[in-house]
Amino acid sequence: QPSGWGFLLRGHPGIAPGSKTTLPVVTLLSLLLLSACKPTACMEGYLMTNEGTCVPASGGKGGDADADSDADSDSDSDSDTDADSDSDSDADVDTSMDTGIGRLDNPPVVDCPAEMDSAALTLSSMNVTDRNLLELSVGYTGGCTEHYIDVCWNREFSSDSPPEVELFIVHNDQGDTCNDPVTEDLSYMLVTLLDSWWSETGTGTGTVLLKLENREVTWSF
Repeated sequence: QPSGWGFLLRGHPGIAPGSKTTLPVVTLLSLLLLSACKPTACMEGYLMTNEGTCVPASGGKGGDADADSDADSDSDSDSDTDADSDSDSDADVDTSMDTGIGRLDNPPVVDCPAEMDSAALTLSSMNVTDRNLLELSVGYTGGCTEHYIDVCWNREFSSDSPPEVELFIVHNDQGDTCNDPVTEDLSYMLVTLLDSWWSETGTGTGTVLLKLENREVTWSF
């Protein structure tokens, strides 16, 4: 029951049994309000301190922001790496095929053109390797421009035994007017001959006599 400026408290925790204690009404109301406002639990991502307040937990929202920042940084880094890789790859592309088949390391024997205009050239040696490569050593005069040298054939196997194949050299000196002696060792893939042989005989093995200018070599495959 209210009495003056205070309440008579009995049985309150911390008050000895049988004792009487009065508190001002304002003080009692303050205690009740503080008790009602004090949180009993914190929302997800927060922890309660000894004072009863909620603070962000370690690895909470601040951690998510850091993670997002790291993820964005990693993504940017990957993007830069991809761009650098593509740029390097493009820079390393060999463009030697753009101006003629004769610039390849091992160009294939090609079909002869309808009209052949070939500059002077000397064939000094001819051989076939076990990798089905035709190897030639040639010499010519020039030295001021790049020369293109191809080997061609007419896709014909003779009826001789073994069958003979006539090969031809097509030498494009690109108008070189210099007279310095030049020698080159060249090699050509015989894949076009193998394809035609398979089409005509139905087998991938055989023996053919290759003839080029004043030289010839027996090729078994």
